[in-house]
Amino acid sequence: MIASPRGKSTRLKEAWNKVVQVVPALNGNKTKGMAGRIGVFGGCSMHTGAPFYAATAALKAGADVVYIFCEEAAAGPIKSYSPEIIVVPVIPSTPLGAEPTEETDVSTAAMIIKERVAPYIRDKLDAMVVGSGLEDSPVTYEAASLIIKQARAAGIPLVIDGNAVNVCANQTDIVSGYNKAVLTPNATEFAALCAGSQVPDASDLQALCWSLNNVTVMQKGKADRASDGTVIITCDEPGSYRRCGGQGDIAAGILAVFMFWSHQAHAENEGEFGAFGPNLIASVAASTITRRCANMAFSECGRSMTASDVAQRIAYATNEFFPTAGAGLMSPSPVKSPQ
Repeated sequence: MIASPRGKSTRLKEAWNKVVQVVPALNGNKTKGMAGRIGVFGGCSMHTGAPFYAATAALKAGADVVYIFCEEAAAGPIKSYSPEIIVVPVIPSTPLGAEPTEETDVSTAAMIIKERVAPYIRDKLDAMVVGSGLEDSPVTYEAASLIIKQARAAGIPLVIDGNAVNVCANQTDIVSGYNKAVLTPNATEFAALCAGSQVPDASDLQALCWSLNNVTVMQKGKADRASDGTVIITCDEPGSYRRCGGQGDIAAGILAVFMFWSHQAHAENEGEFGAFGPNLIASVAASTITRRCANMAFSECGRSMTASDVAQRIAYATNEFFPTAGAGLMSPSPVKSPQ
């Protein structure tokens, strides 16, 4: 039996009907990469888990290939976490206190990082997460800004998460009006976006989207809310009472995959999705799947739940929502969440 969202929102249920339509069939006719090649820009010596969770979630949601572009010091640890993720060190590790501070030095260092990522944006990526585990430094912030601009120029779907949301709060023009971007702020980041966009009411999601020329925002909270300025969808799928770190990174990785799938489906079948654009469809998918996984994990692990428990259950949630039975091969046995 195919599962549906448990939330009460009517719009959520309407949008979910569109989510199911964008998931590519597993029919044996595809080659590696056709289900999505996702990039994650982030990861430093302090934060190695965030990009790993985003990348792992993208793979488990259905992407074929995932790259992480990170700091040199983070590359080794992240590689040791998983042999399935392609880890590309692009940010030089500098001794403590030796980071560039002069504006020209910061710009030069950021440009070098951008140029290291550029060939992948140009030739290899279908969607990108920017910000997961991004170091809080002038160089990485400037590099994130340059990479967002470059991905936008290439027409690549973007998920802007973590510290990259703060980059956009201070430089709203780099994302304003881009119809293939979704910002995923938490409460603090949402307030910063409102301040940077001169939205007086720091709770007004629709006004924020309008101020950014209808950029899509997935506002994370007790119930997630997604809007592109034309409609607001409340994603009230039951989640977890536990607020451990890493759940937002998991959502970002899943969102990137569905951004690629939904924009691809929309391009091929334009007009069939009604009032729900590709970004809203992807946001609903990412929120609902992540919250279902968190609900499963919390029901079994309680206050001991961590992000790895949530990521482990992506297989079970996706099999409930998008079963592979009838794919033409012997169908897998129904998967059950680990006890």
